[in-house]
Amino acid sequence: MIARAMILLLGAVLLLAGCGSSRPTSPPENLACNLSQYQVRDAYDHIHVFLAPAKKIDVNVLELSAGGEFGAYGAGFLKGWRSVGSSAKPIARDDIQIVTGVSTGALMATYAFLATYDTSATPGWDEQLEQFYVTLTDAQIYTTRSTLALLWANSLYDASGKQKFLQKYLTTDVINRVAQAPEDRRLYVGFANLDSGEFLRIDMVALAKGTFESTARRDDCYRAVIDAATAQEIAFPPVFIDGHMMADGGVRQHVFLVSPDQVQPNVDLSRLNLRSIALVHGNLEITAMPNGVKNGVLTIAERSASILVDQSLKSSVRLSNALSHDPAVVVGPANAKKLPRFQTYYGAAAKAACACDAATRSQCNPDDLFCHAFMQCLATAGETEGAAAASTGKWLEIADLDLGSKPSCQLPARVNFR
Repeated sequence: MIARAMILLLGAVLLLAGCGSSRPTSPPENLACNLSQYQVRDAYDHIHVFLAPAKKIDVNVLELSAGGEFGAYGAGFLKGWRSVGSSAKPIARDDIQIVTGVSTGALMATYAFLATYDTSATPGWDEQLEQFYVTLTDAQIYTTRSTLALLWANSLYDASGKQKFLQKYLTTDVINRVAQAPEDRRLYVGFANLDSGEFLRIDMVALAKGTFESTARRDDCYRAVIDAATAQEIAFPPVFIDGHMMADGGVRQHVFLVSPDQVQPNVDLSRLNLRSIALVHGNLEITAMPNGVKNGVLTIAERSASILVDQSLKSSVRLSNALSHDPAVVVGPANAKKLPRFQTYYGAAAKAACACDAATRSQCNPDDLFCHAFMQCLATAGETEGAAAASTGKWLEIADLDLGSKPSCQLPARVNFR
C-alpha cells in the first residue's frame, strides 16, 4: 500500500511544485491535543510496573509492522493464535504486556491491545479486527481527486472516508476500554512528525486516560493519532496536531521495539524475561521486470520508490532483531550494557502473499489499494499459520525471512514455522 502510494511521488512533485494550500491553524483541521505529554522516549518508561521483589517476570511485546493491505494477514494470524487457547506456545494470545504499531500496525493496534485483557466483547476483538480488514474497500477510505483539485491538494487522494471509518471503529466505548487497561498493559503507536523529521511514539493508554476539555476532544485526538499513523505520504493527507504536520511512520521505521539512545540508565531489567513477537506485514518482494524498466522519469520514480519502501521494511526488521539479540552492533558495547535482550518470534505475510497474489490476481484491480479477494486470502492464510505456530511453538526465525534484494516469490521455499 505504501509502495503504491509512493509510485506517483516524483510525478506529483513535478506537476504540483509550488502549489498546495495554507496549513490549517484551528480545529477541526488542526487539533490541540498536547501530544508532547503523551510522547514516550522509551518503550520501558513504565517498566517499574512489571518489577516485583525477588521474582522473575515475563514481559511480552507484540510488534505490528507497517504494510497496508497485508495487515489482513496479521489480523488473521492473531485470530488463529487465539484459537489455540491457553496451551499456545510460547505464550497465550492474551499474555501480551506491550503492543506497538506503525501504519497498518497502528490501525490494528487498538483492537490487538484490547484482546490482551478485555474478554467482554462479542465477537472478540481479534475476530472484529479480522472482519474489518476483510470487508475493507477503497471506497470506504478514499476517493480520487480531480486534476484541478490536485493543484491545491496535499495528497493524491481525498481520505475523508478514512476519518469516518475511524469514527466507526474507534468509538467512545472502545477508547474508554483502552483507558481502563490494567497497569501492566501498554499500547504505543508510532508516526512521523514531517516538520521535525522525528519518529514519535505515543502512549495511547495515557492519551485515553488524559485530561481534555471534553470526551469528544479526547476521542478526536485518539483518532487523530491513528489517522496520522496511517496517513501514507503522498497518497493520503497528513494530519495536523498541535500545529505539526504528522503522517505515516513508515518513512522512518516500519516496526519498533525500543529506542536505544533513550533507555533510562538506572532501570534494572535483569529480572525480566523478555519476548518480542513481531508480525511482519508486506510481501518482502520486488518482482523482477523481465522486459526492463521503461527509460522515463515517472517509471524510474515508480520503480525506485517501490524498492525504497521494500528496503525500509526489511531494514526495520533487521534493526529490531539486532536490538533484541545483540544491541552492541547497533549502539556500541558501552551503550548496549543498559539495553534488554529478547527472545524473538516472527510471523510474516510474505509466503502467503506470494500464493494469494497468484490466486487472486484476476480478481484485483491493480490500481486499487485494497483488494477484497486478496485480503480475504491473506486473512485465511494468517489464521492457519497463526494457529500452527501457536500450537507447535514453531514460529519463524529471522533466518526464515527473505530480507535480501532478490524477488522472494521466485526463491526456493524456506522452512516455515519450524
